[in-house]
Amino acid sequence: MRKIPCAARYTGCLFLAGCVTVHLYFPEAEIRSAAEEIVNEARPDGIEGAEAPPREAGPDEGQAESGEGADATRLRGSVRLAAFRAEEEPTKKVEIDISSPVIKRIRESLKKRYPKLLPWYEKRVYGEGRDGYIALRSVEGLSLKEKKDIQTLLADENADRKNLYTEIARENEIDAERVADIGLLFSEEWQKKSRPGWWIEVEKGKWVRKPEEKKEKGKKAP
Repeated sequence: MRKIPCAARYTGCLFLAGCVTVHLYFPEAEIRSAAEEIVNEARPDGIEGAEAPPREAGPDEGQAESGEGADATRLRGSVRLAAFRAEEEPTKKVEIDISSPVIKRIRESLKKRYPKLLPWYEKRVYGEGRDGYIALRSVEGLSLKEKKDIQTLLADENADRKNLYTEIARENEIDAERVADIGLLFSEEWQKKSRPGWWIEVEKGKWVRKPEEKKEKGKKAP
């Protein structure tokens, strides 16, 4: 039996050690809570001075372009979030810092821009993507100036959102590779605060118009 030199055995041990995967805790619940606070601040229920253009209800209102419904949408959301749930829970509560000067500036910028975005959401020009960013859905019937304006707004909004997710990761010592996961959690809040009739993406390339909220039986509308 041939003996393996000590140096070779040592090199092999180093190789195996380098292949060990370390699972770091991803504070999903805390980021979800932070996302809810930030999105609610950026999209207050009532916006004075923001005029939404009239829209016509289409025959596919609330239906997916792929023919799938809201129940399937919620199921997919649960499945995809389960893909990056923490494997090791921390022994103490994790607090997410969303009050740094940089994050404060971004939050203020998002809030100020929303009244400008609102009319285009209502016209179904924009949609809320599943990745935490807005997407251009249609420019039909728009003038050259309007097309330029919506492109500028879209670029500015998505730049702020990217910087927000990146800064949250940096400020809270979360691996930079999880920035996309932060955007995924924020996407659910952006879509939750979207109004009925707006486009939301439920899967890559599959969009639905957000349906009206169902009212509980026995309760009268105010």
